Amino acid sequence: MSATPARAAAIKGTTAMRPKAHSERAHAMRRCSERYGYALREHEYHGIIRQIRDGTAEFQERQSHRVSVFFVRLPDGQRARVVYDRSRGELVSFLPLELRP
Repeated sequence: MSATPARAAAIKGTTAMRPKAHSERAHAMRRCSERYGYALREHEYHGIIRQIRDGTAEFQERQSHRVSVFFVRLPDGQRARVVYDRSRGELVSFLPLELRP
């Protein structure tokens, strides 16, 4: 029987990803594929977070103290709307590009 990712990280002496952060990341990567037809790789995911942190992403709105919406560029050049959780430093979701009326 293989160890869970958290257990494997503990065995190696590294810090495991928190469950909420892990579920946010998995959800965001799924939504990117569903809504934009792009299968985001781990390093590309981090590149999108870098766009937000370095100010190259376009701010759209703040939803709460910790959650904001940004426009970013996917690696294939598509423009995408993302929800970013500032307290966890994770993407929460990819939203449809167009707002529904």
